[in-house]
Amino acid sequence: MLGETVPALRHRRSIRSIAVSLLTVGMVAVGLAGCAPGSPLGGPDPADYFDAGTVRVLQAARDGDVERIRQLIREGQDPNTPANDHDARRSGITPLQWAVEFGRPRTVETLLRGGADPLVGSGGYNAASYALLRDKTDSLRALIDVDPSLADAPGRGGGVILHVAVLHYRADAVEMLIDADADLDAEDPGGRTPIFTAASVQNVAACLVLIRAGADGGHRDHRGDTFLSSLYLAKDSVRTREFLGDRDDLEDELRSRGFPVETGR
Repeated sequence: MLGETVPALRHRRSIRSIAVSLLTVGMVAVGLAGCAPGSPLGGPDPADYFDAGTVRVLQAARDGDVERIRQLIREGQDPNTPANDHDARRSGITPLQWAVEFGRPRTVETLLRGGADPLVGSGGYNAASYALLRDKTDSLRALIDVDPSLADAPGRGGGVILHVAVLHYRADAVEMLIDADADLDAEDPGGRTPIFTAASVQNVAACLVLIRAGADGGHRDHRGDTFLSSLYLAKDSVRTREFLGDRDDLEDELRSRGFPVETGR
């Protein structure tokens, strides 16, 4: 300001510097709060969902301490203790499902190596199918790296997780499961393979990927139908130029491999 003395200017600037410093400290504190020891997975506080013993298991998993998890199990801690109903969307999830959604791949890997059961979970989802539900491909990869058999883990409602992957349009996961030698022709209770599921939701791209990876394009379900007819029942809103072009490519691929082209029309 005009007429302000040098000491006054220095005093005002000093106050401003202190205010900026306090604001910076406050912002850092807020940032660190999300990484506090009480939140071992970097997401919501697991203490809101699990008992103290389970939180210790999760902390050990975060730290990569397999032996600590095994010791806790020897002391009587169940590594599969389900969550409470604090969060209706995650009621009953296991620590491994929690790690799949909120943890790093190392957390998932450590928990599985420590003794968590990947085939139990909430709502009919095991750890692998839950990873697909939440679109956590890195977590799914960590599970399969530890236990390759999980590439054919059961899917929710029957079939295997490849059915789930194509149902939810998880393209990266589909490719990963193919690379992991998942069974491309595993059947659900109705005799439908993953390509049937892909066709039922008009996921033509997944149908093409599966056929090119070696899936049986001539497989028939328990009613005697092949998968292809579902793609000709699509609503007009789905029948875009891209969709129709991909469907034509799929027909060409089927013919080149000697599979029947049964449109149902």
